Amino acid sequence: MDERSHAGHLGKRRPPAFEVLEARDLPTAPTLLAGPAGTGLARTLDALLGAPPATVAAVAHEPTPHERAREAFVAKFAGSFVTGPGRFTDQATQSFIKGGGTSNAFLHGDLQMVTFTPIDPGGDVTGTAALIVKNVSNSGNLLVLDLQGDTQTLDRRGRPTRLT
Repeated sequence: MDERSHAGHLGKRRPPAFEVLEARDLPTAPTLLAGPAGTGLARTLDALLGAPPATVAAVAHEPTPHERAREAFVAKFAGSFVTGPGRFTDQATQSFIKGGGTSNAFLHGDLQMVTFTPIDPGGDVTGTAALIVKNVSNSGNLLVLDLQGDTQTLDRRGRPTRLT
């Protein structure tokens, strides 16, 4: 088939065009410098570069409620769990939770979490959570969290309901 009939077969050729993509904030090293002048890394860099120390305004450097909500990490998972006796003499129970879900940082992910409830009612609930990202373009990403809670937030069956 010659070039003319091939072009006619596909219709008119369109010139290259730009597509608008969604905006995203990427974490970068310069965000470490965003703190008020004269504190932390900004002060260290000022000293290294020979800049005179800047005066810090009396206004507290706190995020606005909108910024706090925008930066909050939220994840929701559903799955199964198994509870059994503790592995050590100071643990009353252990719970293993496995499930799939999503978050505001990734679309598809898996959760593997274990918690240990102490025998001592005044002790701390401890645990570890592994959030495994399953997005195609983000293969191999893993977020591991060390968890801690108190025995005051256990449900009636002794399972933790609030961990930090």
